[in-house]
This record gives sequence, structure tokens and C-alpha cells, in this order.
Amino acid sequence: EEFIVKLTSEDLYPDYIIRRLSLVNKRDKNSEREITHIQFISWPDHGVPGEPHLLLKLRRRVNSFKNFFSGPIVVHCSAGVGRTGTYIGIDAMMEGLEAEGRVDIYGYVVSLRRKRCLMVQVEAQYILIHQALLEHNQFGETEISVSELHSVMSMLKQKSADSEPTLLEEEFERLPSFKKWRTFNTGITEENKKKNRSSIIPYDYNRVLLKMDDGHSHDSDADDEEPDDSSDEEEDETSTKYINASHIHGYWGSHALITAQTPLEDTSADFWLMVYQKRAFTIVMLSDCKEDSEPIYWSREKKTFGDIEVEVTSTDISPSVITRSIQIRHVRRKEIRTVKHFQFLKWKGAELPEQTQDFMEMIKNIRHAYKDSGSQKGMPVVVHCDDGSSRSGIFCALWNLLDSADTEKLVDIFQVVKTLRKERQGMMSSLEQYQFLYSALGVAFPVQNGEVKPVKAAAEADQVQVVNETESASESEQPVSTTSNVQQAAAEITPPGADEEPSPPTESAPVKMFDQNLFSQSFL
Repeated sequence: EEFIVKLTSEDLYPDYIIRRLSLVNKRDKNSEREITHIQFISWPDHGVPGEPHLLLKLRRRVNSFKNFFSGPIVVHCSAGVGRTGTYIGIDAMMEGLEAEGRVDIYGYVVSLRRKRCLMVQVEAQYILIHQALLEHNQFGETEISVSELHSVMSMLKQKSADSEPTLLEEEFERLPSFKKWRTFNTGITEENKKKNRSSIIPYDYNRVLLKMDDGHSHDSDADDEEPDDSSDEEEDETSTKYINASHIHGYWGSHALITAQTPLEDTSADFWLMVYQKRAFTIVMLSDCKEDSEPIYWSREKKTFGDIEVEVTSTDISPSVITRSIQIRHVRRKEIRTVKHFQFLKWKGAELPEQTQDFMEMIKNIRHAYKDSGSQKGMPVVVHCDDGSSRSGIFCALWNLLDSADTEKLVDIFQVVKTLRKERQGMMSSLEQYQFLYSALGVAFPVQNGEVKPVKAAAEADQVQVVNETESASESEQPVSTTSNVQQAAAEITPPGADEEPSPPTESAPVKMFDQNLFSQSFL
């Protein structure tokens, strides 16, 4: 063996893993090099990534490590043709778009295939190149370094003339509406109409499915408990019940959050059944509730809703939040679970919370409690408001943005809101809500003595890393800092164990041409 390769560090992110490798030539012990290895892990075994912006994000990460001394970038997948050709095609076309304002995707793929057989292997990959460029052309780059958050916010508030909209308003107007882009047939049947508080109906593709109780007793042994059915789409819909609730993607993966309408009196039993079946240990209540009124879905005394026994065991009242510990138990099972219930009080009748600081403090405290409980890791957070969208959408957006800021020191409000709009109707529908996300992040990461510092939750005692706002632009764009000026980068776009797509029957398979008007198409 001529070379020694050693892993020196590894950083995990939702869509990629960044590793630092030490490479030594045995014949020349003084020739140690550091290799930056980026593995893209969000490419499914069959098909292509569902979100083209993920490959644009990967390209930004790869390019953040480039410098004058870095040398060529090595790209590989299983066969080195399909995924590799797709990434190289996107990268080259982006360079052409930035330099000349035009691209020739067909011509470039033909030239790639002359150099290496079957580059950009299947039609879906060819389409993905177009979609990624269309994504960039329509929406641009909206990712922001936390260290630059306040300067970007100041820039977005500017306008070229008094009659012109601000850059932030223009950004909001670019957001696709995705109105009725998926079916929601189940929620509008005669049987289920009465279960809806408003016109906001969950889409069929990601609505929460409640299993019909089989009536059998499954007692305390953990092995006998039903697993968290994170793939509702695999359920037989004929054996499920309807509830006005939707699965929402989190920063670390799908089904991290559930947004629901506040239960009606007739749907309270279904609400608790959802909390029980989905193994949720955290409930966030954003709907109005008068202090002297009887709550809808719990009682001051022990009460049974359908098959779920509910008892409030402790209550902690502060000016802005009521925190409750609620024990729930299935009437035919022995296991007792404790659910934390957070009721926000400073949001009455208005589109936005009364005090941004109070709302952010509650979210940070919930996050702190959620992370501290190892048994809850990976379990969904249930958040509800009257329609399950208007207030819940703000919470979900900030939840995901804080995860991104903590992990990558980067936030992308535009992409987070775009994803939420695809997942439930009525999400982040107003400019005021969109502006609030920027303001809330400004509160969470204030500038103190020229530095952007995250504000710790009241219960949090962990040391906080400081990000210097005066760092160079190239350094601030990196999710993790480089450790050597002389380095090489390798991009791997094959998940562990994934196979390349099946090869077409012949080597000379043509590339399918696209309509010339592709860049004028709209997702709206």
C-alpha cells in the first residue's frame, strides 16, 4: 500500500457529510495533504432528489472549500456517470449562467458523453439539471450566514424609490403559492367535513393517518408497542380515521413536526389518539383560550377521551407561557406516558405574537427540553392553532430555521417557507408573517459588540459558540471552517450502499431535447 488515509474529523448535516482526511505518501513522509470529502446523502437509491435546490446547496458547500491552491475537484458515484454527470452538468451550467447569462444544456451533455460514456444516464437526471437551473433563475440564492444576518436584513429593507417595493417584499412575491397543488379529497367528504374548523384541509399525500383501534390489549412490554409509523403512505387508508393534521418536514428529516387544527369537542378523542399513536411527547398550543374557560381537550380532573385517559399532573404558569405535564394512558394498556404541553398566552386575536422576545423564548425553552430528553429524540412535536396553519406555520418555520442556524450557522427563510407552503394550505400567507421570521431571527441572534451571539434559553446552561461578524466572506459561507490553505476537495454523491440507476440498453442512447420555453415555465 502506497498511501495512508486517516479520518481526522466528520461533521454530519441533513443532506451531506463533511469529512477531513489526511493523505500521506509512504515514500515521502513530508507530503501529508488534507482532503475535504463531501458526501451527499439525500439522493434516493432510485430516482433523483425531489428538491432541485438541494443540489444547488451542495454546489455552494463544495465551492466554499475552493481556493487558489485546492486543485481539481474529484466527483464520483457508483459508476461515475449518472449522478456524477448530473452534478457536473449543473455545476458547469451554473458557471456559464453566471459568466455569460446563457446555457446550452443539450450541447454540454453531448460533449460530456463524448468524453465519458453515458454521462447523465437517465432522462430524470437530465430533467433535474433543467429544474435546478430553473430554480436558480426564478428564486436566486436566498441562503444567509448567521454572522451576516443583520446586514442582510438592513439591505432587504431598502428600496430603489419611494414607490418601489423593498427587496424583502420582492423576495416574498417570488414565493410560489402552491395553491391546491395536491388533492385533499379525504377532508372534504360528507363524513369528514364536520371535523374541520375552517377551509384549511390537509393534503392527502401528507395528512396524518390514525389507525383504527383493533380492540386488543398490548401491555407494558416495549416490544409489544406499536412502532411510530413514520410512513403513513404505506397505511391502508380504509383502516384509518381522518383528522385535520399534516406531517411537516423538519430540518433533520421528514415527519419531525405535526401541525393540526385545535381539536373540536367531537375530535378531542382523535387528537389524543394521534398524540398516542405517533408517540409525540411535546404539544404546543398557539390558539386562544380564555383563562376562566374549561379547556377543550383536557380537564382539571382526570378524564377519558375515547380510549385515551388524560390527567394533568403539574402546571407551571409564567406571564407568557403555561407549561403542563400531562400523563396519558391507553385504557387497554398499562404504559403511562408523560407529555409536555406548552400554551402560549401572548397571541390573542392578532396575526403575530404580541412580543417577539416572548415567543422566541418559549421556542428555545421547548427546544432545550426536547433535546435534553433522549427518549423523545426523533419523536414529532405537535403544534396546533385554530386552522393548523396561520400561527403553526410561523412556529414550524422558526423551529427549522433555528436548527439550521445552530448546525450550519446558515439560514434560508425563503426555502423553508417554500417547503411549508407545499405541505399545508394557508402556511405563511402574508408578508407580515414573512417579515416576522427575519425579525425573530434577529432577536434570537442579536449583535453585541460587533459579534452575532445566539441568545440562550432561560433553562439552558451550555456554552454558546460565538460567530465573529468580521470574518472574511469566504469563511463565513462555510458550514465548518477549513483547516489548511493547501487542500483538495472530493464530492461523493452516492448514499452508502446505493446502486447506480440501470443502464440504458445501448451506449448511444440519445439525450431527450427539452422545450425551448422551459425557463418561462412557472411552479406557481
